[in-house]
Amino acid sequence: AVAADCPEGYEVVGSKCIHRYTGGYLTYDEAATYCYQNFGRLPVLKDCASFTDVANYVNDGYTTDFNNGYWLGATNGTLTNVWQWSDGAAVQMGAPYWARNAGENLETEPAGGTGQNCAYVERSSGWLFRDNSCPSTFYPFCSRPSVDGELLFCFEALEGNLDSKVERSSSGPQEPDNPGKQNCLELNCAWMYRFSSAWCSDVRRVICEADPI
Repeated sequence: AVAADCPEGYEVVGSKCIHRYTGGYLTYDEAATYCYQNFGRLPVLKDCASFTDVANYVNDGYTTDFNNGYWLGATNGTLTNVWQWSDGAAVQMGAPYWARNAGENLETEPAGGTGQNCAYVERSSGWLFRDNSCPSTFYPFCSRPSVDGELLFCFEALEGNLDSKVERSSSGPQEPDNPGKQNCLELNCAWMYRFSSAWCSDVRRVICEADPI
């Protein structure tokens, strides 16, 4: 297998690539936009392994500011009142992810009702999840897949039906770069999901499209 690697500006953290923002505090929307502009997203931590990896990564005593908290890619929909990750998956409630408030009631987060709809982590809560108002400000850190050579999606395409100037990446060679041989089209995470020609005999994961019923 090819060893996992991360794009410039990102570090390998478990199975993820993580980028830590150093420019100051941002609101949730500002943080999400920043990650998108850097080809990532706010972290989605749906299992104990990724949660532990990221918690250990930020628990490094970097600076007081950083320890004040980081946004996560989880929000509470005001219409559904259901916490979801940015990919649409439900956020698991309770232990071992969410913090418990200090005091007499020891209420488990999220406890802010409809006024606190964005999730974050901070050192004072042991890097467990907490909710806060989305206009609040914390540091963002961004997550994206590792660049390990795996091509995630593949589409068949008839040769000659595509613009010959489709680019693989903003700095890479123009695609298609092997006419008459690589006659199928794919989207490749290594090239920011831009079009790239591929061998039709290769095996890839597939997504399908259908007309609405």
